[in-house]
Amino acid sequence: MVVAIASKASRHFYGPGVRKVLQCVLLALAVSGSAKTWADTIEVSDGENLNTIIGAAAPGSRIVVADGDYANIIIGTEELIIEAATGASPQLAGISGSRRVVDIRANDIVLRGFTIAAPDDHVAISISGQNVTVENNSIVSGLTGIQTTTANSDGNALVQNNQISGTGYGLSIQNNNNTFSGNTVQASTEGLGLIGNTDNNISDNDFDVSDGAAIKLYVAYDVELQALLENNHFARLIVIRDDSDTIVTDSLYTSLQDAIDAASAGQLLELHDGDYQRASIDKSLTLLAINGASATISGAGVNQGWGLRIAAGVSDVSIGASNQGLSINTSAGDLAAVYAVGNNRNLQLSNNILDGGNGHAFLAGGSGGAGLSDSSLSDNQFSNNGSVPTVYVNGQASLSVDSSGVSFTDNQFSSTAAGNGVLLGLETDDATVSGNSFTGASSYALLEIWNAGASISDNSFDNSGSGSVFRDSGSHYNMTAFVAANEVSDVAYIDAGHVLYNSIQAVIDAAVDGELVRLSQGNFIEDVSMATAGISLIGNSEASLIGRLDISADDISVSGLDLSDPGGGYGIVVNGASNISLSNNHIHHIGSDPGYSGT
Repeated sequence: MVVAIASKASRHFYGPGVRKVLQCVLLALAVSGSAKTWADTIEVSDGENLNTIIGAAAPGSRIVVADGDYANIIIGTEELIIEAATGASPQLAGISGSRRVVDIRANDIVLRGFTIAAPDDHVAISISGQNVTVENNSIVSGLTGIQTTTANSDGNALVQNNQISGTGYGLSIQNNNNTFSGNTVQASTEGLGLIGNTDNNISDNDFDVSDGAAIKLYVAYDVELQALLENNHFARLIVIRDDSDTIVTDSLYTSLQDAIDAASAGQLLELHDGDYQRASIDKSLTLLAINGASATISGAGVNQGWGLRIAAGVSDVSIGASNQGLSINTSAGDLAAVYAVGNNRNLQLSNNILDGGNGHAFLAGGSGGAGLSDSSLSDNQFSNNGSVPTVYVNGQASLSVDSSGVSFTDNQFSSTAAGNGVLLGLETDDATVSGNSFTGASSYALLEIWNAGASISDNSFDNSGSGSVFRDSGSHYNMTAFVAANEVSDVAYIDAGHVLYNSIQAVIDAAVDGELVRLSQGNFIEDVSMATAGISLIGNSEASLIGRLDISADDISVSGLDLSDPGGGYGIVVNGASNISLSNNHIHHIGSDPGYSGT
């Protein structure tokens, strides 16, 4: 009930809040003869001393607080309800040195509806009593959001539906048998710290920790970490497991670098959904995402930066697996999404999405006196939109180091930058390039290989935006065999040459007297001019030139060509040249061009 008794004396000697408390006590004594009356309501307005009112309230009182700014409070009287008035959001702010903005020392307390701004070295809400309910509060700053203390081994607190942000630590549970449910925590260092023993019900909470531990166990005790993972939501979370799938550390991290530093060689880092900052791997580890590419690692956008870096001399690193690959990106200015610095062996990169932005999607260097060896990159998506190669493995040609035994299988390579030099460049002995698809712009080549011994088969090439499809920069491979072993069309090449061009004119310009030019299957939509003597051009039954062929040099041979020019004009025009051989060509749909004056 609401108690309101006018009293001139009380108005003179006491503040209105204290006056109301005394009136409640006096009325209770008068009516019941007892000092304890339930459900008395005390209304508190802005400007009153809330802490004094709480200290004078009788057990069983309900204290309703209007909008306003109030100082820190100590709750030492049992059985109180302290709540915001309907539609109000009163603010509690700590006084420097008080250490706790709300200090609940009594049992059977309910606190709800407050906005709490704690100083950086303060706890916003501290619970030492038992059977305390803290709900629907908004904590906007402080060292720790809500803590239970060790005053009682069993707290039996109910902490639910609170919003915590701007704190270093979110929830700190230091005793047992509490329920924490439906809370939203945004913290910088730690989301949930567990110092008690067991039997806390922690479920349906949302944790977003920018750089630190989502969960930290301060003492060894029996807690089911897997249940915590399954029953709560984390904006980002990294679990470290051993080869028996056991969680092996006392922290569940939100910082990838912290998790790598804490892990031992050979362990698994399991990344939950979320965005992670760049990290450097300095030991043998496996990184997997629990929901595929929903875990994203991004670079910082610095010179020579990376999304994920594998330090020089580190081997046996595995990143991604079937349905457990990562998304790894650069930011503007980074060198590569994944950078293997050098002297790395047995790198397994599988089912990941690597976006190099203006840099490389993947780069293998030569620090430590060696390159990349005995490694497999499969089922990944590599892309970039800059002028550097999408993927490049350095070796003798560039860095005078040895790389060998690197396999690229069933990957997708793409670029949207017209100035991109190469989609995949390899300076490695005994490479395998199989089952990959190459699509997009490349000013130099879709695939470039320097060393001998590579197995290149069953790849598909879309060369519509490339300068060439394949460059055999070490002069080790036969172009006719390459075309037969891969899915490639619309290419032309010199029979004894080492480049697959994407236009007839490009290869004609590169050919010299006595060389034979061959065409793959496909449609070449261009006009071609043969101005170098002694060249032979050989098509095939499935190669079609849609355009005109002009011959202005001697000793030219053209055979097996399907040629048409729906736009009109002539099919083959020989102008001032001699000793020209034209045989077995199919020339059709030529039309007419009465304005042509050639011979």
